[in-house]
Amino acid sequence: MEHGSVVIENHLNFIKASSSQPLVSRKTALTFLNSSAADAVIRCISGSTVISAADLRTMPLPCPGELSALASLVLENVDRDLIEAECWRLVLQSPKK
Repeated sequence: MEHGSVVIENHLNFIKASSSQPLVSRKTALTFLNSSAADAVIRCISGSTVISAADLRTMPLPCPGELSALASLVLENVDRDLIEAECWRLVLQSPKK
């Protein structure tokens, strides 16, 4: 090796509910965050697939009330394409803050 060593840095972000009875289920929130729509938003914010805590804080998210259709799809365990379509609808139609 030219430099004689390698430095590797690894961080893990935790997402935790702010109350004991969150308005959105963990599964619904994680489904949205794991969608291609959320991935596209994060890539626009950070320019990469590396997500920092600051990126998560600045990421525009739908309001809890806007996630009811997604929550229903998640509970019904529907096809992933329907879930992706709903996530894209949320991203594209969400009012910009």
